[in-house]
Amino acid sequence: MATIKRPKIRSYIKKVITVLLPLFSTLFIVGTTAIIIALINGYSLDFTKRTVIKTGVLNVETIPTDADINVSGEYYGKSNRAIPNLKIGDYTVSLSKEGYYSYTKKVEVQHGLASPVIVPLLRTDGQKEIIDLSKTLTFDSNSTGYYVLSSAELVTEGTTSEATTPTPTPTKEKAKQEPTNSYVLTRIYVTKPLFDDPHPVLDEKMTITTLAATPITSISVSPTGKLLLVTLTDKAGNKSISLVPFKRNSSVNANLTDAKSLTSYNKMKGTTLKWSENGDYIIVDTPDQIISYNVKAGTRVILAEKSELTANGEKMIWNMTESGIAIIRKLSGTKTNTYEINDVSYNGNPLTTQLPTLQFEQPPTNIWSFSTDDTPRFLVTTKTASYLVGKLYDAKESDYSITLTQEKIGDIDIEHFAEDYSRIKISSEEITVPPIFINEKHMLSFTENKGTHLVLFIYNKRSADKLTKLGRTELFSAKDSLSAITPLALASYIAAKSADTLIVSDTTGENVLTFQTGLQTFVLGQNDTALMFTDQKNILYFRVIR
Repeated sequence: MATIKRPKIRSYIKKVITVLLPLFSTLFIVGTTAIIIALINGYSLDFTKRTVIKTGVLNVETIPTDADINVSGEYYGKSNRAIPNLKIGDYTVSLSKEGYYSYTKKVEVQHGLASPVIVPLLRTDGQKEIIDLSKTLTFDSNSTGYYVLSSAELVTEGTTSEATTPTPTPTKEKAKQEPTNSYVLTRIYVTKPLFDDPHPVLDEKMTITTLAATPITSISVSPTGKLLLVTLTDKAGNKSISLVPFKRNSSVNANLTDAKSLTSYNKMKGTTLKWSENGDYIIVDTPDQIISYNVKAGTRVILAEKSELTANGEKMIWNMTESGIAIIRKLSGTKTNTYEINDVSYNGNPLTTQLPTLQFEQPPTNIWSFSTDDTPRFLVTTKTASYLVGKLYDAKESDYSITLTQEKIGDIDIEHFAEDYSRIKISSEEITVPPIFINEKHMLSFTENKGTHLVLFIYNKRSADKLTKLGRTELFSAKDSLSAITPLALASYIAAKSADTLIVSDTTGENVLTFQTGLQTFVLGQNDTALMFTDQKNILYFRVIR
């Protein structure tokens, strides 16, 4: 019987391997590449069911980091991290960290996409007392801090004790100066070092003196904190107005900074003085005119004559803007309720960009503006409805998911007119509490139901933001009317005051917190990282937010 020689077998096997190895390598590379491409494109293999499933990614980020992540009951470690290969569908993401309020959000994981969950966590730290303001004369507050006025001892300048030894008779007797009052003005604000917690600062002080016959009775701080409107009142009740610059470690005589024009306006019945939003002007609202007073130049400009802006006995409706005032008035000679909106800058010049004429079923009752440059946007209210009107869409419509061709936001109709102007009926009620606008996020917040319900309305978004709900979201309701609505923590939350309680909600309404009780006035400091507030006894407290 013939036999096969071993060298020939080895040669045969070597030839087979030489042919098959590149083939298997190619198949392995192709298969691996296909799996990688599938994973990248949001597909995963379920080996138990031998099927391909669609997946997405959760990108969880918190400020601060290292919060515990639970996704629908399963622990996924600490933030910040991405959680890949999640089957598409709805999940409940829960975040928790010691010393912070827990946070829960329902998130839809979409095929092949990264769903972001970016949350600034709020601290649960309690408050600490700063100062007893009830022992001071008066105070005012705004976003730049609390400004507290305290009195010093009554001093008399230019007087000396009697001489004990004979002195030559002076040729001219030295005139006695009037007694004066001395005040200490303290600015209390929040600072946050780069690697430390925010804390209050109490060492910014200046001295204000007045004649004893005209003591200070009230102060009003400009939005920038650079100037104060100081009211002096004599024994007869006559008031004078001074404009006092705030400068640390300085001293100023308020009687020498008297603003005679403002004093004369203040004496007029039915007249109010308000700071402009930029702090460079004081808006004087008289029964007949609206006037801007330039605090730097001391000049005045008439912004509107009320008699010229009313028609058919209707009241003139106006409000302040960032750059001036917005006026809505009925067009004279029209039978229908046709109105126009005018912007007038603080220097009296009408702005060039105007809205087309608008028709309302009822006469307007108020107007708020959140226009920026050439993008006019307004909230107009009537007794039966409230409307968002103006340029609601950016020019680059391809970058946005809402366009001028769409007719609804959620179940709310959109009315388009005159190029890219639009009107949306955001409420079937008259909004009475000043709303807030967050321009960069295309949203506004307001109250309904006699001011007890807080609503968030989002009218636009970038197409990359798949999780934002457009239209109305009712955040929470309170027993008492809400006031002092404000964005919190980079507009990730909305806060509102109900009686003596500060209630905070995230923008979904899923996380509602009773954040602070026993609160009378409050100020958010240093990019919303801390809260300063007074209680009913005017004790000033400090609390870290985030």
